[in-house]
Amino acid sequence: MNIPQILYLKSAWDEMQRIVGESGNVETGGLLLGKVCRSETGRSFIITQVTGPGPNAVLSENSFLPDMEYYRKARVEHPHLVYLGEWHKHPGCHKGYSHQDFYQVQKILDQENRQEFLCCICSIGQEKTIEMQCFYLNQELNQFLSLSYSMLMELQDQRIRSIFVEDKVLEKFLASQKPYSKVQADVREGIAHLFYHPYSSNQSVLLANVSLCPEISLDGERSLVLLVNKKKGSPVEIRCYHCLEDQTCEIESQILSLRKDIFRRNRSLMETTRLRGKHIVFLGLGSIGSNAALELTRAGVDRFTLIDPDTVQIENICRHACDLTELGMKKVDAVAQRIRRIMPYSQIHCHAIDANENPDKTLAMCQDADLIFVSTDTENSRRLANWIGHEAKIPIIYAGLLERAAGGRVWRIIPGKTACYDCYPSHKNTETKGPIAYSEISSLDDLSIQPGLGNDIAFVTHLAVRFALDTIKGRQDLSYHIVFWFNRRYRGMKNIHPLTLYRVEELPQHTDCPVCISQERRKA
Repeated sequence: MNIPQILYLKSAWDEMQRIVGESGNVETGGLLLGKVCRSETGRSFIITQVTGPGPNAVLSENSFLPDMEYYRKARVEHPHLVYLGEWHKHPGCHKGYSHQDFYQVQKILDQENRQEFLCCICSIGQEKTIEMQCFYLNQELNQFLSLSYSMLMELQDQRIRSIFVEDKVLEKFLASQKPYSKVQADVREGIAHLFYHPYSSNQSVLLANVSLCPEISLDGERSLVLLVNKKKGSPVEIRCYHCLEDQTCEIESQILSLRKDIFRRNRSLMETTRLRGKHIVFLGLGSIGSNAALELTRAGVDRFTLIDPDTVQIENICRHACDLTELGMKKVDAVAQRIRRIMPYSQIHCHAIDANENPDKTLAMCQDADLIFVSTDTENSRRLANWIGHEAKIPIIYAGLLERAAGGRVWRIIPGKTACYDCYPSHKNTETKGPIAYSEISSLDDLSIQPGLGNDIAFVTHLAVRFALDTIKGRQDLSYHIVFWFNRRYRGMKNIHPLTLYRVEELPQHTDCPVCISQERRKA
C-alpha cells in the first residue's frame, strides 16, 4: 500500500490548536476527518476537520478516555468525510508515541477492519505553540512509520462537475464491441473534456457499453465512469459518474460534434464548409500573423503552413496571440498548439526556418496553397513572398503596421490581375536598427506619446482576415486592393483623419516591373 502524504487544512489546524490551548495541563484528543486524494505523485490524506474529545470524555494529566458516543455522532454527521485517524496531546514536551498508543491503533485496525490509520501526537512547545508528530500504520507494517506533514491554506474542490464528450470517441468505442475501455480526458477547474485528440490527458475515464454489461460495480474505481447506451434507431445516450473515495455522484454530460458545433453560429453569416480544405501559408507569426491564424481557424480554415524562425519572447506577450505559458517555444509550434485547441482536426505544417535563406524550400511549401499571408517585418521576405506568389500563381495578403503602430496597411495581390509588390519598389525596411524599435527617430526626446497597443494591431489584423476570407472564397466584386487605417495623424499628413479607413482604387501594373514582366513573357 502506498504511504500517503499528510496535509492539514489551516482551519483544521487552528481548531486543534484552540482545543489544545483550552485543555490546560490535562491530556485531550479527537478525531481526524478528511479526504483521501490520488494524483500522479501518489496519495494524500487531507485533514479537513478535527474534533475534540467530547463532552463526556474523562481527562487527566496522564491519560484520557474519549466520549465514544460523541465520536460516533461526529462520523455520522460528516458522511462525506473519511475517518483518517485520531489525535491526542501528550503532557509536557513529549510528542513521541507510547506502547499504549501503538496497541490502541492496532486494536482499532482489527475491530473496524481498517487497512490503515493515522495517529497524530502533539505537545506544547517552548513557544506555546503546537508541536506535532504524525505516525502511520497499516496492515503490512509491524511498527509505526513517522511521517512529515504540510499545511494547506484552503482546500481545492476535487469534484468534477460536468463533462463534454466528442461523438467520435463514442463512435470508436461502440464500433470496437468492447464492454469496457479506458481513455484519457482533460480536466480543468472541475470541467472534463473527452476529445478524440486529448490535450493534457490528466484524468482517466472508464467507458462502459451498457448493452454488453448491464451491471457495473463502481467499487474501487477512482475515476470518471461513462455509461454509453446505443439502442437501434435511437441516438447515443450517456450518463457519467465521478467516483471519489467517499462518494459517487452523477455529473452533467453533453455529446459534441466538433466540426458541426464549433461553427454553428457562423452558418447564417458564411458557409464554413466552403473554407474546409483551404490551405493558407503564413509567412511570419508575429502580432498580426499569430492572431490572424486563430481568426481564420475560427472562420473554418483547417489547413495551415506556418513559417517563422523565431521563438516567443517576453516582449511579444503584450500583443501576440501567445502568453507566458508558451515563453521560449518556437512561434510555429506555439501557434499550432493554439490552432488545435480551437479545431483539433486542423492540418498544420510547421517550419521554424528563415524563408530568405530557404527560398526554394519556401516555394515548394506554397505550391498547393490557396493564399499566402505575409506579416513579416523585412523587405526581403516581402519581396520573396511576391516572387513565390507569382511563380505559383497564388494570391497574397500583406498586412503591416506603420511606424510605431500609427496605423496599418492591408494589400491584396492577385498575380496577373493586380499590381504586384515590386511594381512600387519605393518601400522601406520597417525593421530599423536604431535605439527605438520600429522607428526612424534616434532619440527618446523626439518620440511623442504614440499608441502601439494590441488593439491597434488587432484592427489591422481583422481587416487582413476579411481580405483573406473574401479572396479564398473567390469574391470578385472588390474594386480596391489596398486599405490604410490610421489611429492618429501620420508624418504631418493633413488630410488624415484618425480612426478612418482609406481605400486605394486599383493600381496599374508597371510595365517595367521585373516580376510582372517575367510572368507576361511566360504567358507569351
